[in-house]
Amino acid sequence: MKVMHRSKAFPRAAWLVAGATLVAGCTTVGPDFRTPAAPEVSAYTRGPLPSTTVSAQSPQGSAQRFAAADQAPPEWWRQFGSSKLDDLVAQALAHNPTLAAAEATLRQAQ
Repeated sequence: MKVMHRSKAFPRAAWLVAGATLVAGCTTVGPDFRTPAAPEVSAYTRGPLPSTTVSAQSPQGSAQRFAAADQAPPEWWRQFGSSKLDDLVAQALAHNPTLAAAEATLRQAQ
């Protein structure tokens, strides 16, 4: 009885044909594409936020109040009480002391 061996070239050929098909499809769609206009919105929500949330009957289900962003403390992440998060923020600030330095780092990475 004769045993048939699979050729190693077949999978490569199949991948090449599939890749060529995908590339051909991209050029078919590409030239006529136009980026849609950004939506015109002035806020993140449709209406004003309520002053508090609804409470739920659970151990931590008491109503919460919304605070405006201008009331957040400058080091807001410290409220989480995480030394790991504090260390990460300190490391980020130490390695990117200014916006210009951060932009320079991004340019180098690109």
